Amino acid sequence: MKKSLVLLLALIMSVGLILAGCGGEPEPEIYTPSEPAPATSNIAVNYNAGAYYTEIQFGKYPQSEEMDLDTLNALDALTAPDSITGYYTYNNKEYAKIEVEKEDKETGQKKIINFWYIVEPITWYVLNEANNQMLVIAASDLDCMKYNETLRNTDWAHCTLRNWLSGMGEYEGKGFYNAAFTAEEQSVIITQEHTTENNPRYTLVDEDGTPIAPVSVKDRVSLLSVEQLDNECPNWSVASFKDTSLRACPGTAYATKKGAAVMTSFVLRTSSWWWLRNTGSYEQNAVYVSENGETALAGYTVSFNQIGVRPVILLDATHITK
Repeated sequence: MKKSLVLLLALIMSVGLILAGCGGEPEPEIYTPSEPAPATSNIAVNYNAGAYYTEIQFGKYPQSEEMDLDTLNALDALTAPDSITGYYTYNNKEYAKIEVEKEDKETGQKKIINFWYIVEPITWYVLNEANNQMLVIAASDLDCMKYNETLRNTDWAHCTLRNWLSGMGEYEGKGFYNAAFTAEEQSVIITQEHTTENNPRYTLVDEDGTPIAPVSVKDRVSLLSVEQLDNECPNWSVASFKDTSLRACPGTAYATKKGAAVMTSFVLRTSSWWWLRNTGSYEQNAVYVSENGETALAGYTVSFNQIGVRPVILLDATHITK
């Protein structure tokens, strides 16, 4: 009897794993971000013409590692971060903490080591500007997140990375959107409307072989798509990114510590991979851009934890003072 019960439980678990891998579990909810109050004033930004892109600074996020020993000791003594951003304040500066468990090679005991990162202005590249709107992308990978927290069939509409970027669902009131932007800054960010674009090489089909129809979503913060990179998108294509060498993206010290893999590109500079919105060769993969700036259409598993995040936002240029 006991042996039969064990076999039955093993069978149930196996069926559950098969269903999860085949998309048999219910799809997560598709969330829509809440709109902030309309902008009532202009926001002044640093607006500099770079070698290839115009750059602006807007919002803030942890980037450089703090190395001063006295400051580190003071930060280690802090116990109360901000409830929304998770930042700690010391000496009129904000910091983010990453805790890493390390094992003492001599004693075998494990202890937590704190690494501290300075919250600094975010630099963005202006990709396109028209109709009083400005499409910008982060100049660096700002973080390292899985496309989806669990390995399952998913797409941009349902993935956890989308929720984290716009502060929706399980990240309501938290996530990148709330950590990076003040209420005033949020008021000049325009909600983008997207569809879950099919992969230009790997068309996703349902069990009957019918192509899966795109789903429309709205995002406060997003990622680029393959269509935008290839300058084939009817809205907000980015011709400046046709040159793949310009897509090679460095990661911040914070993103690297979070797990973003650092590699040397063909132009002999260190770069990290970064996610795009599109699904890959099948529904458990998502497309990314490699260290060389090439688009990997087959993608990588959505739960892979070494690919960086390069956020994209659309700004209301009528409320931006250059």
